[in-house]
Amino acid sequence: MDCRNPTYAQRQSLFIEQCIPQPNHNAGAITVIQFMELFLRAGWGVTLWPQDGRADIQDEAFLKKKGIDTLSFNHSPQGFKAWWRANAHRYSHVLLSRPAVCTAFLPILRRYGSPRILFYGHDLHFARLRSEAELTGAPELSWLSERYRKMESRI
Repeated sequence: MDCRNPTYAQRQSLFIEQCIPQPNHNAGAITVIQFMELFLRAGWGVTLWPQDGRADIQDEAFLKKKGIDTLSFNHSPQGFKAWWRANAHRYSHVLLSRPAVCTAFLPILRRYGSPRILFYGHDLHFARLRSEAELTGAPELSWLSERYRKMESRI
């Protein structure tokens, strides 16, 4: 396929996650994989950028078998910036689902390209952290809760 073809470009989605989703680790990973599968069933190309850059061969093979491409090179926001500048035209939609990942990548996505940006919040992290801080009395969790409240409000 020619990625300069507008039809092709409109059918490409990029998922940015903190790591390769592992469904046996948490519910958020299951949800992200389900979103990817929905895009695939709708005829979209799906590419994953795992922020941590760690690629377990089995996890990558699991996604590849489903038809999901995983990018595996410099996964820092700076490395992403260079890659995105060169490839933004290929993706009409980007899905992010974690506040810290969104905060790191959103400025780059908006500066270089014009994809439709989708954000799925698995939960309200600040509310969960606040509840945990109240239960444990841990002041660092209160601080973190407030940090996440501001971050999630901006997103």
